[in-house]
Amino acid sequence: MRARARLDALPGRLRRRRGVLALATLGMGVLGLTVLSVGRDGGSRTGSVVVSVRGAPLGTVRTPTAYALEVAVEAEDGRRVRVERVLVRRPFEGRVERLGSPPGATDLSSFGVIGVLADDGRSSVTVIRPEPGVGDIAPLPALEAARRRGHAALRERRRITGLSRQCQVYRLGGSLEEPALVPWDGDDRNYTDVCIDGRGLVLEEVGVRDGRTTERRLVTVVDTSPEIPTGAFSVPDGAGTPGGSGGASLTPLGAHADLRWRSTVVPAGFRLRGRYAVVPEPGGVPASRPEPLVSAVVEVLVRDGELLVVEHGVTQGGQQAFAPHPFGIAVDLGTAGPGQLVLGPRLSEVRASQGEGRYVRVYGTTNPDLLVRVARGLRPVVPPEAPD
Repeated sequence: MRARARLDALPGRLRRRRGVLALATLGMGVLGLTVLSVGRDGGSRTGSVVVSVRGAPLGTVRTPTAYALEVAVEAEDGRRVRVERVLVRRPFEGRVERLGSPPGATDLSSFGVIGVLADDGRSSVTVIRPEPGVGDIAPLPALEAARRRGHAALRERRRITGLSRQCQVYRLGGSLEEPALVPWDGDDRNYTDVCIDGRGLVLEEVGVRDGRTTERRLVTVVDTSPEIPTGAFSVPDGAGTPGGSGGASLTPLGAHADLRWRSTVVPAGFRLRGRYAVVPEPGGVPASRPEPLVSAVVEVLVRDGELLVVEHGVTQGGQQAFAPHPFGIAVDLGTAGPGQLVLGPRLSEVRASQGEGRYVRVYGTTNPDLLVRVARGLRPVVPPEAPD
């Protein structure tokens, strides 16, 4: 089967399908406070009660490197419309199964590739940049960065009764389904509340529009030491229906790869996973494609389950690699020039255009301030002079 590329302006643009929400658990100790009983919107809900109206930042936490869970997805009237089973082995592998009538597709991912198994037996494969696995949403680093910048608000502390776990609510302007965190503008009739536990994973997400709850996701079962069957993340190969037009390759590069940029900042504990070229297939992308076609080199670093990627590339025809992001935060990247920090639920990124279609980008699941430091440490690599 031919794989196709999805080289989006924001690496986290690999959107969850409705309900692909990476939620997990962690205990933080019951506070022993009186449980408040208030209305459905913003108050006590089935399986989720307020234990303190005054929350506190969670700070730095360690996300489990593997977890399995079941997520109940509820409609506006509180009916459970489906259950999703999520299995994650960070940083690249993920699996999301949708249970219901009729059943939905199953998403799978491993390093540099994502697959979809439809309920009718068809399959598709897409080549992607190295990104977190499907279903793996651990947004606390981005939420804390957004809170410090006034883009997210700290709300109440809650307890998920079925798990006997507590979590801290952060309020945003849009759902975790968006590729970037949407700032909350203070409108108490339109927001999304995300409840994060002490390991940085989401236990509950509630969307409110025009004062009414429109959708809710709640973890009902969780395992942070799951048994992972062989082949659980294996993406279909050689059969099924191609995922669509376009194609690309993700090719390993040697130690002496032709790098145009290299960072002088290497965060403690990160190790090099490899360097790769992302190259589109000639004629593989239709002219109607909205985003520019990009050839890039990526350096992939990992630390336990965390991911950090340094990327530089150029668009075909010298088109602008990306437009200014509406939620981007202006940052001075020193040698790399002025850029933007874009906070996302799956990963955050720092990016800067270099002119003539060239760009640099640093993205990952780690602390966004660390991404900025790495980007500020970028220096152009001077190629060796050719012998006479």
